[in-house]
Amino acid sequence: MKVDHFRLAFLDAKLPDMEGLDLARRIRKLDPAVPIVMISGYFYRDDDAIQKAVAEGLISSFIGKPFDHDEILKAIEIANSS
Repeated sequence: MKVDHFRLAFLDAKLPDMEGLDLARRIRKLDPAVPIVMISGYFYRDDDAIQKAVAEGLISSFIGKPFDHDEILKAIEIANSS
């Protein structure tokens, strides 16, 4: 049986049917190694929830909205180097 894995996951913090951090927890259970980048216009890099998620390894990094192209490329580069 062939199993495919994502190399990187970009998640918005606010989703229509669940919170992005809850989805990150679900993804982490399925694949502990996949880098998860949280994107949000609701949270900020210094918010306690984001700091805790990064410290615990739940998410690999955070990008605040509005973001620029270079921030996305940097997140991809970091994910590909790990």
